[in-house]
Amino acid sequence: MNAEHEEQRQRLLTLKESIARRLSKIDNDIHRREGALEQDSQEQAMQVENDETLDALDLAARAELKQIDQALKQMEGGSYGTCRECGGAIGSGRLEALPFAIQCVACAEKAERV
Repeated sequence: MNAEHEEQRQRLLTLKESIARRLSKIDNDIHRREGALEQDSQEQAMQVENDETLDALDLAARAELKQIDQALKQMEGGSYGTCRECGGAIGSGRLEALPFAIQCVACAEKAERV
């Protein structure tokens, strides 16, 4: 693994730890609130909205963890930094901004237009 990839690997591991801590807090909040609906209907509506927000945050964090794990596997396999669509190199600037990117900028832009 080259030095640039090692730096990205450390960034990914740090990000993974941060997300794991965030997920733990979200899970604690979800479990703390289960089954405890307020009496007031307005309070209940706010609680349901908060629960939906927590669920969405949980799903997003888990999806990001999957992307990080995939990037780490690509590093181990030697394919990190290679676009899954065209097979070209993913630019270092893109990997700096999004270390778990799986597409080069051109392919990502093309996918967004579809």
